[in-house]
Amino acid sequence: ALKCAEFEYLVDNHTSVVGIRDVVLCRPGATAVAVGEDLRPVADVLRSVNGAGGGAQATCRLFAMPAESNFDGRRYSPRLALEWKRRHKNKNKNSENNKQDGVVLLDIAKYVSTSPLRIEEYDADFACMSFYKIFGFPTGLGALIVKNDAAHLMHKDYFG
Repeated sequence: ALKCAEFEYLVDNHTSVVGIRDVVLCRPGATAVAVGEDLRPVADVLRSVNGAGGGAQATCRLFAMPAESNFDGRRYSPRLALEWKRRHKNKNKNSENNKQDGVVLLDIAKYVSTSPLRIEEYDADFACMSFYKIFGFPTGLGALIVKNDAAHLMHKDYFG
């Protein structure tokens, strides 16, 4: 799991990506919200039931978006990820809140099944994919690609 206490996800994400919010909301003080293409919330902010604000030791902000929609095949511009990162660039890294810069998870499953991807254009810290979408089998098998600079944000919560 990622050590993140704030999760924003594009409303057009696949349900497997939206499921990340449940993991994030297990952390005290964590929040999750669906956003539109203008990066504004389109629903109420969900808050952790494990306590209000300040209790989360996690310090990163995570944004998830698909490179291509599973629903209608629409492709999203890398500018969306770059703009989100720009808005969440921490200008006060030495402040008491100790927030890290925002990190981006790019769902590339649909996109890479039909086209080559230049992942550096998105400046993504993580990318997830399903082998089923590429090869047609096996189901339930995929990969998480982690940028070296973001590996310290990973924490294994379970073994299995």
